[in-house]
Amino acid sequence: MWAEKCACTSLVYWIDHNFEELSECTDKPRAYLGREGYGNYDFSEAKELLLNNVQIDHLIVSHRDPVKRMTSSFVNKFLIRGEQGLVLPEDPKKLQKFAKSFLKTFIALQRKEQDESKTKKRKRKRVNYAKAVNKLSLKKFILTITHPTIDRNDLNGHFAPQLANKKQWNLYNNIVKYSKAVYPLRVESFDEDLKYINQSMGFEDFLPEKKNSTRLPIEEWTFSDQPEASVFTLADLCSKKLVPKSASLKQLLTTNSNLQKRFKNTFKFDYQLVQHLNHLSNSR
Repeated sequence: MWAEKCACTSLVYWIDHNFEELSECTDKPRAYLGREGYGNYDFSEAKELLLNNVQIDHLIVSHRDPVKRMTSSFVNKFLIRGEQGLVLPEDPKKLQKFAKSFLKTFIALQRKEQDESKTKKRKRKRVNYAKAVNKLSLKKFILTITHPTIDRNDLNGHFAPQLANKKQWNLYNNIVKYSKAVYPLRVESFDEDLKYINQSMGFEDFLPEKKNSTRLPIEEWTFSDQPEASVFTLADLCSKKLVPKSASLKQLLTTNSNLQKRFKNTFKFDYQLVQHLNHLSNSR
């Protein structure tokens, strides 16, 4: 079971190395595996086994700290495109379709909040992605995701919790009960966890290369763990040549109790998931 921004590209290379699931893949491997039911959202592959009362021999569950995962999503999908080092606000046409869809949601919320303070409603306009992307900040990104009117099931997987609701959490627990062995695969201890999985499942000690890590465009750019980096808009980040790190968002949440409460409530099942996976790891 995997989710976006949980070292899924590296995991695909590991699956391709050890299994035959990708032998018939003619599309992008991650999209193919998602359609085949290996993602964290519909669990269709596991549900079919449960319906037929078949035990699962090996269940591998990927996970990433929600703060780190959301920071990575923001940076990679709106600021700098991974290993390519492409500065996206400078070339908004390179934004992925689901990123543009998120910007529509973001702008719609911004307009709604502005309209609520006005007596005269303004006419709706098409979203200008070049302007929209430059208005977004990591803080506003989190405010949008955690907004009470947002249905997390409608968000693209890069921007949604790994487990969005209690129904998915309960289904996950049922899958665990029907599994003979459950292996945590946490991004924070990826190599260590994967070595244990290789050993337990009798595979050679193959560790895939790390893929899609953010590469700074030029030497003048720097990473920042200061809380203000989460408040700067993308236009400001480009001007200052700063890339916010997860420590920046973590500090912002620590100093903003309302936002922290919203974030923890939105990702509460992800936090329960990491507690369960850490317990499994400590019980080895």
